[in-house]
Amino acid sequence: RCVGRVPDQLYAGGRVILEAMIAKIAAMREEAKRRQRELVTKITFIAEAMSKTETPVDTGHLRQSENGRVISDTEGRVGTNVEYARFVHDGTERMSPNPYFTRGLERTKVEAEALLSEAGKAIVGKVAGS
Repeated sequence: RCVGRVPDQLYAGGRVILEAMIAKIAAMREEAKRRQRELVTKITFIAEAMSKTETPVDTGHLRQSENGRVISDTEGRVGTNVEYARFVHDGTERMSPNPYFTRGLERTKVEAEALLSEAGKAIVGKVAGS
């Protein structure tokens, strides 16, 4: 049980420690945000590469048209603007489906999970070590 006033030196020391902890938390948030953006970028471009390796090639136009771009710190997109891509992927009455994009994304999952696991371990190690 505490009786009386907290000495000014103790109060000031506690305040300095608290401010340092707040600054450290802010720095950790910034680091986490930076790493998140890096991961989204890496995973987006891995997905683009994997999709391209699965894309059937006749003239090469469909494969060349595929691109990945980072939309935000949490979102990346891979796609194409080629009109016939949907028909190749989903098939038609006269053509069987060739879900190249789906296969590429499935292959991306393995690498993405490894990257996420590695990043999680690095963050935990950094927090535990500090």
